[in-house]
Amino acid sequence: MKRILLTGLAIVVSHSLVAMTHAQQKSNIHYSSYGYSYQDATPQTPVPSASPSDAQVPEPPQPSIDEPSLLTPSEYNSPPVQDDVVVDGSPFVMDNCDGCATDDCGGCATGNCGGCATGNCGGCAPTAGCGGCGNCSKCCIGSVLHSGDCNIVVGVRTLIFERDYEDDISLGYNASGDWLFSTDSQHDWLGGLEATISNRGCTGRGWEFGYWGLIPEASCVGFSGAPLYSNLYGLANIDLEGVSVYDAMNNATNWCLRRETEIHNLEFNLLRNGGSTCGLFGDSMNLEWLGGIRWMSFQEELGISATGPNPPEECYYDLLAQNHLLGLQLGARLERCLCKCWTITLGSKFGVYNNDTYTRHSIQDGLGNTATMNGGNTNYWLTSRKKDVSTLGELELGLNYQFNACTRFNLGYRAIGISGVALAGDQIPRYYTDVQDTQRVKSNGNLLLHGLTCGIERSF
Repeated sequence: MKRILLTGLAIVVSHSLVAMTHAQQKSNIHYSSYGYSYQDATPQTPVPSASPSDAQVPEPPQPSIDEPSLLTPSEYNSPPVQDDVVVDGSPFVMDNCDGCATDDCGGCATGNCGGCATGNCGGCAPTAGCGGCGNCSKCCIGSVLHSGDCNIVVGVRTLIFERDYEDDISLGYNASGDWLFSTDSQHDWLGGLEATISNRGCTGRGWEFGYWGLIPEASCVGFSGAPLYSNLYGLANIDLEGVSVYDAMNNATNWCLRRETEIHNLEFNLLRNGGSTCGLFGDSMNLEWLGGIRWMSFQEELGISATGPNPPEECYYDLLAQNHLLGLQLGARLERCLCKCWTITLGSKFGVYNNDTYTRHSIQDGLGNTATMNGGNTNYWLTSRKKDVSTLGELELGLNYQFNACTRFNLGYRAIGISGVALAGDQIPRYYTDVQDTQRVKSNGNLLLHGLTCGIERSF
Protein backbone atom coordinates (compact mmCIF):
# COMPACT_ATOMS: atom_id res chain seq x y z
CA MET A 1 0.00 0.00 0.00
CA LYS A 2 2.85 2.41 0.81
CA ARG A 3 4.33 1.83 -2.65
CA ILE A 4 0.98 2.61 -4.32
CA LEU A 5 0.66 5.88 -2.39
CA LEU A 6 4.17 6.99 -3.38
CA THR A 7 3.49 6.17 -7.04
CA GLY A 8 0.27 8.22 -7.07
CA LEU A 9 1.94 11.18 -5.38
CA ALA A 10 4.77 11.19 -7.96
CA ILE A 11 2.26 11.22 -10.82
CA VAL A 12 0.38 14.21 -9.34
CA VAL A 13 3.62 16.19 -8.86
CA SER A 14 4.68 15.46 -12.46
CA HIS A 15 1.35 16.72 -13.85
CA SER A 16 1.62 19.87 -11.73
CA LEU A 17 5.09 20.74 -13.05
CA VAL A 18 4.02 20.32 -16.68
CA ALA A 19 0.91 22.47 -16.17
CA MET A 20 2.91 25.24 -14.50
CA THR A 21 5.49 25.26 -17.29
CA HIS A 22 2.84 25.59 -19.99
CA ALA A 23 1.17 28.44 -18.11
CA GLN A 24 4.42 30.32 -17.73
CA GLN A 25 5.13 30.13 -21.45
CA LYS A 26 2.17 32.40 -22.17
CA SER A 27 3.35 35.81 -23.44
CA ASN A 28 1.60 38.88 -22.10
CA ILE A 29 2.44 41.61 -24.69
CA HIS A 30 0.18 42.56 -27.62
CA TYR A 31 0.61 45.17 -30.36
CA SER A 32 -2.61 46.95 -31.29
CA SER A 33 -3.32 49.35 -34.14
CA TYR A 34 -1.85 52.33 -32.26
CA GLY A 35 0.87 50.39 -30.48
CA TYR A 36 -0.92 49.96 -27.16
CA SER A 37 -0.05 46.77 -25.30
CA TYR A 38 -2.37 44.84 -23.05
CA GLN A 39 -1.37 42.47 -20.26
CA ASP A 40 -2.75 38.99 -19.81
CA ALA A 41 -5.15 39.10 -16.89
CA THR A 42 -6.00 35.38 -16.75
CA PRO A 43 -6.13 34.20 -13.12
CA GLN A 44 -3.87 31.32 -12.31
CA THR A 45 -6.03 28.26 -11.54
CA PRO A 46 -4.60 26.29 -8.62
CA VAL A 47 -3.91 22.63 -9.23
CA PRO A 48 -6.24 20.48 -7.07
CA SER A 49 -4.48 18.44 -4.48
CA ALA A 50 -4.71 14.69 -4.46
CA SER A 51 -7.60 13.24 -2.48
CA PRO A 52 -7.52 9.98 -0.57
CA SER A 53 -9.75 8.39 -3.17
CA ASP A 54 -7.18 9.06 -5.86
CA ALA A 55 -4.61 7.05 -4.03
CA GLN A 56 -6.76 3.93 -3.95
CA VAL A 57 -6.55 3.30 -7.69
CA PRO A 58 -3.01 3.22 -9.18
CA GLU A 59 -2.50 5.27 -12.37
CA PRO A 60 -0.99 3.58 -15.41
CA PRO A 61 2.65 4.47 -16.16
CA GLN A 62 2.98 7.83 -18.02
CA PRO A 63 4.80 8.07 -21.38
CA SER A 64 8.18 9.79 -21.49
CA ILE A 65 8.22 13.60 -21.99
CA ASP A 66 9.31 14.64 -25.48
CA GLU A 67 10.35 18.16 -24.42
CA PRO A 68 12.56 18.01 -21.36
CA SER A 69 12.97 21.83 -21.52
CA LEU A 70 9.39 22.14 -20.26
CA LEU A 71 10.60 20.94 -16.90
CA THR A 72 12.73 24.07 -16.39
CA PRO A 73 10.20 26.78 -15.49
CA SER A 74 12.94 29.01 -14.06
CA GLU A 75 13.62 30.29 -17.57
CA TYR A 76 10.27 32.12 -17.63
CA ASN A 77 8.83 34.88 -15.51
CA SER A 78 5.26 34.41 -14.42
CA PRO A 79 3.03 37.30 -15.57
CA PRO A 80 1.30 39.40 -12.92
CA VAL A 81 -2.21 38.25 -12.12
CA GLN A 82 -5.19 40.59 -11.99
CA ASP A 83 -8.25 38.82 -10.70
CA ASP A 84 -10.59 41.81 -10.93
CA VAL A 85 -10.56 42.21 -14.73
CA VAL A 86 -13.49 40.49 -16.38
CA VAL A 87 -14.74 40.85 -19.95
CA ASP A 88 -18.11 39.35 -20.90
CA GLY A 89 -18.32 37.68 -17.54
CA SER A 90 -15.03 35.83 -17.82
CA PRO A 91 -11.37 36.74 -17.46
CA PHE A 92 -9.92 38.43 -20.56
CA VAL A 93 -7.62 35.78 -22.02
CA MET A 94 -4.95 36.70 -24.57
CA ASP A 95 -2.63 34.50 -26.53
CA ASN A 96 1.03 34.88 -27.31
CA CYS A 97 1.71 38.10 -29.19
CA ASP A 98 5.43 37.99 -29.83
CA GLY A 99 6.04 34.58 -31.32
CA CYS A 100 5.01 32.81 -34.51
CA ALA A 101 2.66 30.11 -33.30
CA THR A 102 -0.97 29.32 -33.97
CA ASP A 103 -3.48 31.84 -32.56
CA ASP A 104 -0.65 34.33 -32.13
CA CYS A 105 -1.68 38.01 -32.19
CA GLY A 106 1.36 39.51 -33.84
CA GLY A 107 3.24 36.68 -35.43
CA CYS A 108 2.97 34.70 -38.64
CA ALA A 109 0.31 32.06 -38.12
CA THR A 110 -3.41 31.47 -38.46
CA GLY A 111 -5.65 33.83 -36.58
CA ASN A 112 -3.82 37.10 -37.01
CA CYS A 113 -3.80 39.88 -39.59
CA GLY A 114 -0.68 41.65 -38.40
CA GLY A 115 1.33 38.72 -39.69
CA CYS A 116 0.73 36.52 -42.73
CA ALA A 117 -2.76 35.08 -42.32
CA THR A 118 -6.37 36.09 -41.81
CA GLY A 119 -8.31 37.00 -38.72
CA ASN A 120 -7.47 39.58 -36.15
CA CYS A 121 -5.91 42.77 -37.53
CA GLY A 122 -3.37 44.00 -35.03
CA GLY A 123 -5.56 43.33 -32.02
CA CYS A 124 -5.09 41.34 -28.83
CA ALA A 125 -6.27 37.83 -29.58
CA PRO A 126 -7.91 35.87 -32.40
CA THR A 127 -11.27 36.08 -30.66
CA ALA A 128 -10.87 39.24 -28.63
CA GLY A 129 -11.12 41.85 -31.36
CA CYS A 130 -9.59 44.46 -29.07
CA GLY A 131 -8.23 46.87 -31.65
CA GLY A 132 -8.35 44.33 -34.41
CA CYS A 133 -10.57 42.83 -37.09
CA GLY A 134 -11.57 39.58 -35.45
CA ASN A 135 -14.59 38.61 -33.42
CA CYS A 136 -15.87 41.75 -31.73
CA SER A 137 -17.54 39.98 -28.83
CA LYS A 138 -14.77 41.12 -26.49
CA CYS A 139 -13.86 44.66 -27.50
CA CYS A 140 -12.28 46.49 -24.60
CA ILE A 141 -10.97 49.91 -23.60
CA GLY A 142 -7.22 50.32 -23.46
CA SER A 143 -7.21 51.42 -19.83
CA VAL A 144 -8.97 48.27 -18.55
CA LEU A 145 -5.67 46.49 -17.89
CA HIS A 146 -2.71 48.10 -16.17
CA SER A 147 0.93 47.15 -16.52
CA GLY A 148 4.39 48.63 -16.92
CA ASP A 149 4.68 47.17 -20.40
CA CYS A 150 4.82 49.56 -23.35
CA ASN A 151 5.50 49.78 -27.06
CA ILE A 152 7.85 52.22 -28.80
CA VAL A 153 6.77 53.15 -32.34
CA VAL A 154 9.13 55.00 -34.69
CA GLY A 155 7.89 56.47 -37.97
CA VAL A 156 9.59 58.12 -40.95
CA ARG A 157 7.70 59.83 -43.81
CA THR A 158 8.30 61.90 -46.90
CA LEU A 159 6.10 64.94 -47.58
CA ILE A 160 4.98 66.50 -50.85
CA PHE A 161 3.01 69.68 -50.14
CA GLU A 162 1.52 72.62 -51.97
CA ARG A 163 0.63 76.00 -50.48
CA ASP A 164 -1.63 78.91 -51.30
CA TYR A 165 -0.48 82.53 -51.67
CA GLU A 166 -1.60 86.09 -51.01
CA ASP A 167 -4.03 87.92 -53.26
CA ASP A 168 -2.54 89.24 -56.52
CA ILE A 169 -0.52 92.43 -56.04
CA SER A 170 0.55 94.29 -59.20
CA LEU A 171 4.27 95.11 -59.25
CA GLY A 172 4.75 96.58 -62.73
CA TYR A 173 4.29 96.17 -66.47
CA ASN A 174 6.32 96.25 -69.70
CA ALA A 175 6.02 97.96 -73.08
CA SER A 176 3.73 95.22 -74.36
CA GLY A 177 1.25 95.78 -71.56
CA ASP A 178 2.07 92.55 -69.75
CA TRP A 179 1.70 92.80 -65.97
CA LEU A 180 3.84 91.24 -63.27
CA PHE A 181 2.00 90.14 -60.12
CA SER A 182 3.37 88.96 -56.80
CA THR A 183 1.76 85.54 -57.25
CA ASP A 184 3.50 84.92 -60.59
CA SER A 185 6.36 83.38 -58.60
CA GLN A 186 5.06 80.18 -57.02
CA HIS A 187 6.44 76.83 -55.94
CA ASP A 188 5.30 73.85 -57.94
CA TRP A 189 5.55 71.78 -54.77
CA LEU A 190 7.46 71.68 -51.49
CA GLY A 191 9.23 68.50 -50.39
CA GLY A 192 10.04 67.57 -46.82
CA LEU A 193 10.67 64.89 -44.23
CA GLU A 194 8.91 63.83 -41.03
CA ALA A 195 10.10 61.73 -38.08
CA THR A 196 8.03 60.63 -35.07
CA ILE A 197 8.57 58.52 -31.97
CA SER A 198 5.82 57.46 -29.58
CA ASN A 199 5.46 55.42 -26.41
CA ARG A 200 2.21 53.71 -25.48
CA GLY A 201 1.54 51.45 -22.50
CA CYS A 202 -1.03 49.07 -21.09
CA THR A 203 -2.53 51.90 -19.06
CA GLY A 204 -3.91 53.38 -22.28
CA ARG A 205 -1.65 56.40 -21.88
CA GLY A 206 1.47 57.45 -23.73
CA TRP A 207 3.30 60.26 -25.48
CA GLU A 208 4.60 61.16 -28.91
CA PHE A 209 7.25 63.54 -30.21
CA GLY A 210 7.43 64.57 -33.84
CA TYR A 211 9.21 66.88 -36.24
CA TRP A 212 8.56 67.68 -39.86
CA GLY A 213 10.00 70.33 -42.11
CA LEU A 214 9.81 71.46 -45.71
CA ILE A 215 13.11 71.88 -47.52
CA PRO A 216 13.68 75.59 -48.33
CA GLU A 217 12.55 76.15 -51.89
CA ALA A 218 13.24 79.18 -54.08
CA SER A 219 11.36 80.24 -57.20
CA CYS A 220 12.36 82.94 -59.68
CA VAL A 221 10.30 84.28 -62.58
CA GLY A 222 11.94 86.52 -65.19
CA PHE A 223 10.12 89.55 -66.61
CA SER A 224 11.44 91.51 -69.60
CA GLY A 225 10.20 93.60 -72.53
CA ALA A 226 11.84 96.98 -71.91
CA PRO A 227 10.99 99.60 -71.11
CA LEU A 228 9.76 98.38 -67.74
CA TYR A 229 7.52 100.43 -65.47
CA SER A 230 7.28 99.94 -61.72
CA ASN A 231 3.88 100.10 -60.07
CA LEU A 232 5.30 100.57 -56.54
CA TYR A 233 4.60 104.09 -55.31
CA GLY A 234 7.19 106.22 -53.55
CA LEU A 235 10.35 104.63 -54.98
CA ALA A 236 11.23 107.94 -56.66
CA ASN A 237 12.03 109.37 -53.21
CA ILE A 238 14.45 106.55 -52.30
CA ASP A 239 18.02 106.96 -53.56
CA LEU A 240 20.63 104.37 -54.48
CA GLU A 241 24.07 105.65 -55.61
CA GLY A 242 22.66 109.00 -56.64
CA VAL A 243 19.86 107.43 -58.69
CA SER A 244 16.33 106.94 -57.50
CA VAL A 245 15.25 103.36 -57.05
CA TYR A 246 12.33 104.08 -59.37
CA ASP A 247 14.74 105.00 -62.21
CA ALA A 248 17.01 102.05 -61.42
CA MET A 249 14.11 99.64 -61.83
CA ASN A 250 12.58 101.30 -64.88
CA ASN A 251 15.90 101.51 -66.74
CA ALA A 252 16.57 97.81 -66.17
CA THR A 253 16.30 95.34 -69.02
CA ASN A 254 15.12 92.47 -66.86
CA TRP A 255 13.31 91.87 -63.57
CA CYS A 256 13.38 88.68 -61.57
CA LEU A 257 10.62 88.02 -59.06
CA ARG A 258 11.95 85.75 -56.32
CA ARG A 259 10.10 83.83 -53.61
CA GLU A 260 11.46 81.48 -50.94
CA THR A 261 9.51 79.45 -48.38
CA GLU A 262 10.79 77.57 -45.33
CA ILE A 263 8.59 75.74 -42.77
CA HIS A 264 9.46 73.74 -39.64
CA ASN A 265 7.11 72.02 -37.19
CA LEU A 266 7.84 70.54 -33.75
CA GLU A 267 5.27 69.07 -31.34
CA PHE A 268 4.93 66.96 -28.21
CA ASN A 269 1.60 65.33 -27.35
CA LEU A 270 0.24 63.23 -24.50
CA LEU A 271 -1.84 60.29 -25.71
CA ARG A 272 -4.90 58.59 -24.27
CA ASN A 273 -6.50 55.47 -25.67
CA GLY A 274 -10.18 56.26 -26.13
CA GLY A 275 -11.19 52.61 -26.49
CA SER A 276 -12.38 50.26 -29.21
CA THR A 277 -15.78 49.64 -30.68
CA CYS A 278 -17.23 47.36 -33.32
CA GLY A 279 -18.62 48.30 -36.70
CA LEU A 280 -21.72 46.96 -38.36
CA PHE A 281 -19.76 44.27 -40.20
CA GLY A 282 -17.77 42.97 -37.23
CA ASP A 283 -14.77 45.21 -37.90
CA SER A 284 -13.02 47.16 -35.16
CA MET A 285 -12.55 50.91 -34.69
CA ASN A 286 -9.99 52.39 -32.29
CA LEU A 287 -10.02 55.92 -30.89
CA GLU A 288 -7.07 57.87 -29.50
CA TRP A 289 -7.12 61.32 -27.88
CA LEU A 290 -4.14 63.65 -27.83
CA GLY A 291 -3.18 67.00 -26.39
CA GLY A 292 0.09 68.85 -26.20
CA ILE A 293 2.30 71.73 -27.20
CA ARG A 294 3.28 72.75 -30.73
CA TRP A 295 5.85 75.10 -32.24
CA MET A 296 5.77 76.02 -35.91
CA SER A 297 8.01 78.35 -37.90
CA PHE A 298 6.89 79.78 -41.23
CA GLN A 299 9.29 82.07 -43.11
CA GLU A 300 8.71 83.64 -46.50
CA GLU A 301 10.87 85.97 -48.58
CA LEU A 302 9.66 87.92 -51.61
CA GLY A 303 11.79 90.25 -53.71
CA ILE A 304 12.49 91.87 -57.06
CA SER A 305 15.96 92.08 -58.57
CA ALA A 306 16.48 94.49 -61.46
CA THR A 307 19.49 94.29 -63.80
CA GLY A 308 20.44 96.72 -66.54
CA PRO A 309 23.32 98.52 -68.35
CA ASN A 310 23.10 101.75 -66.34
CA PRO A 311 24.38 102.18 -62.78
CA PRO A 312 23.43 100.78 -60.50
CA GLU A 313 23.62 97.70 -62.66
CA GLU A 314 21.85 95.65 -60.01
CA CYS A 315 19.08 96.65 -57.61
CA TYR A 316 17.51 94.31 -55.07
CA TYR A 317 14.30 94.87 -53.16
CA ASP A 318 13.61 92.29 -50.43
CA LEU A 319 10.66 91.57 -48.15
CA LEU A 320 11.05 89.08 -45.30
CA ALA A 321 8.21 87.81 -43.09
CA GLN A 322 8.80 85.36 -40.22
CA ASN A 323 6.17 83.69 -38.05
CA HIS A 324 6.94 81.68 -34.91
CA LEU A 325 3.83 80.00 -33.51
CA LEU A 326 3.83 78.48 -30.02
CA GLY A 327 0.75 77.16 -28.25
CA LEU A 328 -1.45 74.28 -27.13
CA GLN A 329 -3.48 71.88 -29.22
CA LEU A 330 -6.04 69.11 -28.85
CA GLY A 331 -6.88 66.33 -31.27
CA ALA A 332 -8.02 62.80 -31.92
CA ARG A 333 -7.36 59.86 -34.23
CA LEU A 334 -9.80 57.18 -35.35
CA GLU A 335 -8.53 54.00 -36.97
CA ARG A 336 -10.80 51.41 -38.57
CA CYS A 337 -10.02 48.03 -40.04
CA LEU A 338 -11.02 47.58 -43.67
CA CYS A 339 -10.02 43.99 -44.40
CA LYS A 340 -7.24 41.69 -43.35
CA CYS A 341 -4.08 43.84 -43.03
CA TRP A 342 -5.60 47.13 -44.28
CA THR A 343 -6.73 49.95 -41.98
CA ILE A 344 -7.82 53.53 -42.56
CA THR A 345 -6.99 56.43 -40.23
CA LEU A 346 -8.72 59.78 -39.73
CA GLY A 347 -7.09 62.39 -37.50
CA SER A 348 -7.58 66.04 -36.62
CA LYS A 349 -5.86 68.69 -34.47
CA PHE A 350 -6.72 72.23 -33.48
CA GLY A 351 -4.80 74.78 -31.44
CA VAL A 352 -4.49 78.42 -30.46
CA TYR A 353 -1.02 79.96 -30.63
CA ASN A 354 0.97 83.05 -29.83
CA ASN A 355 2.51 84.24 -33.10
CA ASP A 356 5.77 86.16 -32.79
CA THR A 357 6.13 87.89 -36.17
CA TYR A 358 9.10 89.71 -37.63
CA THR A 359 9.30 91.67 -40.90
CA ARG A 360 12.13 93.38 -42.78
CA HIS A 361 12.21 95.73 -45.78
CA SER A 362 15.50 96.37 -47.56
CA ILE A 363 16.73 97.87 -50.84
CA GLN A 364 20.37 97.38 -51.85
CA ASP A 365 22.61 97.38 -54.90
CA GLY A 366 24.84 94.59 -56.11
CA LEU A 367 27.70 95.72 -53.82
CA GLY A 368 25.56 95.57 -50.69
CA ASN A 369 25.04 99.34 -50.34
CA THR A 370 21.73 100.18 -48.70
CA ALA A 371 19.35 102.72 -50.21
CA THR A 372 18.54 105.91 -48.30
CA MET A 373 15.63 108.32 -48.05
CA ASN A 374 14.82 111.69 -46.44
CA GLY A 375 17.93 113.25 -47.92
CA GLY A 376 20.19 110.35 -46.97
CA ASN A 377 19.31 110.50 -43.26
CA THR A 378 17.46 107.14 -43.14
CA ASN A 379 18.68 103.79 -44.42
CA TYR A 380 16.01 101.74 -46.13
CA TRP A 381 16.53 98.76 -43.86
CA LEU A 382 13.33 98.74 -41.82
CA THR A 383 12.47 96.01 -39.34
CA SER A 384 9.57 95.49 -36.96
CA ARG A 385 8.17 92.84 -34.61
CA LYS A 386 4.68 92.05 -33.37
CA LYS A 387 2.90 89.44 -31.26
CA ASP A 388 -0.51 88.25 -32.35
CA VAL A 389 -2.92 85.35 -31.89
CA SER A 390 -3.09 82.61 -34.54
CA THR A 391 -5.12 79.46 -34.91
CA LEU A 392 -4.09 76.23 -36.61
CA GLY A 393 -6.21 73.31 -37.73
CA GLU A 394 -4.98 70.05 -39.20
CA LEU A 395 -6.81 67.18 -40.89
CA GLU A 396 -5.24 63.90 -42.01
CA LEU A 397 -6.58 60.85 -43.82
CA GLY A 398 -4.38 57.77 -44.12
CA LEU A 399 -4.34 54.23 -45.47
CA ASN A 400 -2.20 51.64 -43.66
CA TYR A 401 -0.93 48.21 -44.64
CA GLN A 402 0.37 45.92 -41.89
CA PHE A 403 3.40 43.97 -43.18
CA ASN A 404 3.83 42.04 -39.94
CA ALA A 405 3.30 42.45 -36.20
CA CYS A 406 5.86 45.25 -35.93
CA THR A 407 5.91 47.08 -39.28
CA ARG A 408 3.34 48.87 -41.36
CA PHE A 409 3.31 51.15 -44.41
CA ASN A 410 1.08 54.24 -44.62
CA LEU A 411 -0.01 56.63 -47.35
CA GLY A 412 -2.00 59.72 -46.47
CA TYR A 413 -3.30 63.16 -47.30
CA ARG A 414 -2.80 66.06 -44.89
CA ALA A 415 -4.20 69.60 -44.89
CA ILE A 416 -3.05 72.36 -42.52
CA GLY A 417 -4.76 75.74 -42.30
CA ILE A 418 -3.29 78.67 -40.34
CA SER A 419 -4.97 82.02 -39.74
CA GLY A 420 -3.35 85.18 -38.42
CA VAL A 421 0.05 84.96 -40.11
CA ALA A 422 2.24 87.54 -41.84
CA LEU A 423 2.73 86.84 -45.55
CA ALA A 424 5.57 88.54 -47.39
CA GLY A 425 3.35 89.89 -50.17
CA ASP A 426 0.96 91.48 -47.67
CA GLN A 427 3.80 93.62 -46.27
CA ILE A 428 4.14 95.72 -49.48
CA PRO A 429 3.30 99.27 -48.36
CA ARG A 430 0.94 101.62 -50.15
CA TYR A 431 3.63 104.32 -50.26
CA TYR A 432 7.28 103.46 -49.69
CA THR A 433 8.29 106.68 -47.97
CA ASP A 434 5.56 106.21 -45.37
CA VAL A 435 7.83 104.66 -42.73
CA GLN A 436 5.04 104.01 -40.24
CA ASP A 437 2.98 102.10 -42.78
CA THR A 438 6.04 100.22 -44.02
CA GLN A 439 6.98 99.09 -40.50
CA ARG A 440 3.45 98.10 -39.54
CA VAL A 441 3.23 94.28 -39.48
CA LYS A 442 0.24 92.96 -41.41
CA SER A 443 -0.47 89.63 -39.70
CA ASN A 444 -4.03 88.94 -40.81
CA GLY A 445 -3.06 86.59 -43.64
CA ASN A 446 -3.91 82.92 -44.04
CA LEU A 447 -1.77 79.96 -45.05
CA LEU A 448 -2.98 76.62 -46.39
CA LEU A 449 -0.64 73.64 -46.78
CA HIS A 450 -1.85 70.36 -48.20
CA GLY A 451 -0.38 67.31 -49.86
CA LEU A 452 0.65 63.67 -49.63
CA THR A 453 2.54 61.80 -46.93
CA CYS A 454 4.20 58.42 -47.42
CA GLY A 455 6.21 56.43 -44.90
CA ILE A 456 6.71 53.44 -42.66
CA GLU A 457 6.23 52.75 -38.94
CA ARG A 458 8.07 50.23 -36.81
CA SER A 459 7.11 48.99 -33.35
CA PHE A 460 9.74 47.89 -30.83
